[in-house]
Amino acid sequence: YEQQISDLEQRLAEKCQNNQAISSELSESQTQGLKTELEEVKKAYQKQESTLKAEVASLQEQLRQAQSLTQADKPARSPSRHQLHAEAAQATRIERLTQELSSKSRTIQELSRTVERLQRERRTMLSGPGFDRAASEPKKHSGATKEGKKPAAETFPPTQDEKDYHPGAFSGLHISEVQLENDSLRMRLEQVEIQREQEKASLQAAVANAHSQLL
Repeated sequence: YEQQISDLEQRLAEKCQNNQAISSELSESQTQGLKTELEEVKKAYQKQESTLKAEVASLQEQLRQAQSLTQADKPARSPSRHQLHAEAAQATRIERLTQELSSKSRTIQELSRTVERLQRERRTMLSGPGFDRAASEPKKHSGATKEGKKPAAETFPPTQDEKDYHPGAFSGLHISEVQLENDSLRMRLEQVEIQREQEKASLQAAVANAHSQLL
């Protein structure tokens, strides 16, 4: 029995080492995939941010020019009640659009901070003790198994029925959390894109309205 126990302990130790090597390879593969995906999200965000800023700047310039022309072409006579009402509505609309632009700017800044935080978490995950802790667990488990088997040969049959130990069972937890953050960031980018299109349409309508008042 002692010889059988010794042989099985040796086989168990070899199996734990093999599982540890497989877990390490899977963790590195998942980390590299996550790194690539984060870089793609960052590039997409930066492209959308540049496009949004350029379009907002262009529409703001069009609004400014339209307002300048409106002020220059005002008739000398007193404006009618309808004209006063239209000008007040236009001023309210411009103020609302300005507030929306400020809100979008804050959203852009928040997304920038989110991307930076995800990058810091990725660097921490790669350099932190997470993987070292996952790598040390098989050794602890192997030691505990040996200590549990030493008292008597009677503990041998249950050992055969025990489930195999998987060192990587919990090592992917932090990767999953970062993956969820990554998915959340992608959804927010899509929402910003939709809001950008709505804002663009609103600004274009305001420009068209300002031009129509010049006719």
